[in-house]
Amino acid sequence: MASPPLPSYNTFAGPLTASQVPRQTERDDPREARDNEESPLLANDDRGKRRRGHDHQHRVFITVLMCALIVVIDAGGSIELPAMASILRYDVCARHNASANEGSSMNCDDPVVTKEVAMLNNIKDTLDVLPTIILALPYGVLADRIGRKPVLLLSLLGIILDETWLRVVCWWWDMFPTRLIWLAPIGTTIGGGASVATSMIFTVVTDVFSQNSRVNVYFLLLSSVLVSAVIGNTIGAELTSINYPWAAFMISYALLVLGWVGVFLLPETLPPSDKLAQTPVLPTPKLGAEGSRILELTVRRLSESAKETAKSTRFIWRSRNISLLLFMFFVGNLGTQSLVVLILYAAEKWNISVGQSSFLISVQSAASLAAFIALSLITKAMVSRYKISTPRKDLILSQCQNFLLLSGMFTIGFASELWVLFAGTIAFGLGTGYVANVRSLVNSLVQREHYGTLNASIAVVQSIGQIIAGPVQAAAFSKGLDLGGPWPGLPFDIAGGLYILSFIAICSVKLPSHEDSTQDSTEDQNPGASRI
Repeated sequence: MASPPLPSYNTFAGPLTASQVPRQTERDDPREARDNEESPLLANDDRGKRRRGHDHQHRVFITVLMCALIVVIDAGGSIELPAMASILRYDVCARHNASANEGSSMNCDDPVVTKEVAMLNNIKDTLDVLPTIILALPYGVLADRIGRKPVLLLSLLGIILDETWLRVVCWWWDMFPTRLIWLAPIGTTIGGGASVATSMIFTVVTDVFSQNSRVNVYFLLLSSVLVSAVIGNTIGAELTSINYPWAAFMISYALLVLGWVGVFLLPETLPPSDKLAQTPVLPTPKLGAEGSRILELTVRRLSESAKETAKSTRFIWRSRNISLLLFMFFVGNLGTQSLVVLILYAAEKWNISVGQSSFLISVQSAASLAAFIALSLITKAMVSRYKISTPRKDLILSQCQNFLLLSGMFTIGFASELWVLFAGTIAFGLGTGYVANVRSLVNSLVQREHYGTLNASIAVVQSIGQIIAGPVQAAAFSKGLDLGGPWPGLPFDIAGGLYILSFIAICSVKLPSHEDSTQDSTEDQNPGASRI
């Protein structure tokens, strides 16, 4: 299927100049002169309308395709979670019982089995993030050179290789040690992993939407994540509960492949005119070349790539505003990870079942979805009615939502009644939309040819936050349980303290004076002028 042509920005025909309008002479019929004057203007206006209509269709297509990709791929990931936990537990249990007492009935409640499965998952989760931290920036720079679509295809291909190896090890558990699943992230060195894929999706949206409309599309993408999680978790849990974990495992794989195929429908959104100059091409060693020559050229290639990556990311580290906003993504991931222990925290402190405490996650998701809808309406009112510039609007909403996040975390941490816990969870959910506003704000501060690099940088800081958050939150919860009293809420108190730091960071962002203008309010304006 051929991809729709990419709309060119700022190519709408403007009004004719005086020298271009045919003049009426004394010999001309006045009606002919009037027709000659009006016809080019009318034709020009028709071309502009057709171009605007084409651009609108292009944006709608991109939005629908990106939301569909997120729903399909994320739903597959959510379906996989309970299935993989069940399959790993069975494989470890079967191997453990075979070595301990062959022929006896399987005892999967042994603490040794539980600890081994937990270790497998924890180390696998950590290793999954490493390719993103190491390779996200180079792939982001590559996306600003060759386009978003190739990098997105590479990222999903790497994830498919990762998932393929995972299923091979789990299916032939009697042939392969289960710990070989730790080699699966090697596949994501192709493309940088899931975080790079996510950053490319947001980059595509940033390419084709103007400043004051892209944040609403961000909200739509985040809503798609919530919907896919609800659908995927329900299907995965149901199939696993009726002893069909492998059915869920393979459905998730099929959805991932389907998402990868769907990317081929995506038109490239990086205009050729915006591609950066290519790096110097180093000579390729011929077959039979000496080993020292090959090594020398390889080292030169790596050195040039490192220098080019450093040069291409210099605009980030030299901007105080961008550094502060990236810090917010880092803190945000640390805070979000604290919700992982929310279920155990509620069950332990109020002596309720895990099933009952799991309802808190549904409450938080519902509050987040409500916040996305409300923020879309508030965004429109602030820009159209109150004439607040898009960057200023994003800054104000980010500050308000960050305050909700820190309030929610401290409320959860110090909750003495169950209803207070629910109130804190709702407050936190209402603040989660800050991710969209901060992403919109930080993208408005750079030139469009740097969108890929910037969004890849966001993926890096989020991945670093994810690696740090897991052990910190687990250790804080364990320490809180040991101390007793109000201290089981220690992970949420720590997260609240971090949100105080991010609130200070967002309040320290100073927009240039020209950002208060409303010149970006039109949909057809070329977004992404230099605003560092």
